[in-house]
Amino acid sequence: MKAEILDKALLSLCIKPADCKLIGGYSGNVFEIDGEAGSILKIIDKTAASEAGLLAEVEWQHFLHGQGVKVARPLRISGNDFIRHIDSNYCCVMYEKINGRTVSPSDQSVWNSDLFMHWGEAMGQIHAAAARYGIRDGLLQWNENKVLRQLDSVQWNPGIRRRWDHYLQELNELPRREGWYGLIHGDLHSGNLLVHEQSLYILDFGDCEYHWFAYDIATAVYHAVQTAVPGARTSLASEFCNAFIKGYLLRNPNAPSLQEIRYFIEYRHLFSFTYHWLYADKSSLTPGQLQYLQQMEQSLADGTPFLDNFG
Repeated sequence: MKAEILDKALLSLCIKPADCKLIGGYSGNVFEIDGEAGSILKIIDKTAASEAGLLAEVEWQHFLHGQGVKVARPLRISGNDFIRHIDSNYCCVMYEKINGRTVSPSDQSVWNSDLFMHWGEAMGQIHAAAARYGIRDGLLQWNENKVLRQLDSVQWNPGIRRRWDHYLQELNELPRREGWYGLIHGDLHSGNLLVHEQSLYILDFGDCEYHWFAYDIATAVYHAVQTAVPGARTSLASEFCNAFIKGYLLRNPNAPSLQEIRYFIEYRHLFSFTYHWLYADKSSLTPGQLQYLQQMEQSLADGTPFLDNFG
């Protein structure tokens, strides 16, 4: 994030630079603002995300908060509007700050079946709310995702291209049934969870889109399983899914099968590789990260499954 853009945003919002601290974002665009209540500031490059899509994302999160889902409440910062324009290329949104603690897979007092169950319950609640929310303008269908729109811009390894062609054909033929397809979070890994007063809060709806609910579940499983060494992935996936689906069913009776979840785990593996290959600044990656990306490419090209003997 350019310093001058941040300065403009803070000036527009009457925030002192000393009260602003960078906390993350794929582009270094998410900041914590100190103050009486505290808040989170997210600066958006309008060349990378449409204003209509951003507004739809925030309104979806506002709806979820009204439905009792534990999410960070969007704040109105321009009269009755959620979006403040910084200049012709940038705008920003703000959220209520949740004073919780992050979820670390290395902390066994948190990373356990109880967490997995509450994680599943939260997603079940989101999917049940999505069924009530319906289809809204500004939010993308799965096949409009920017990653899929750029597949033809790269000369892929032939094995990767075949994998994509296979998935795109199958998914385009897959029914979009009510109760099984709808608005999802899209990236509910442990980094988007906060624990606060025995409750689990969900953060960052920047990847929400219309997709199969099984894919949203598979995304959570995939990123949870990545914390295990390869030989322990399947056992963790089974433990995670058993607890996760138990929680999910408390809020949503339409839980997909393990076979459906596994299908989308493999799809997520391909999607994750493609995303990082397209957007990661490879000059800033460590040798270990570059090696891992190359190993992902080879395993995908060879057709090696991410998970064996699961589902």
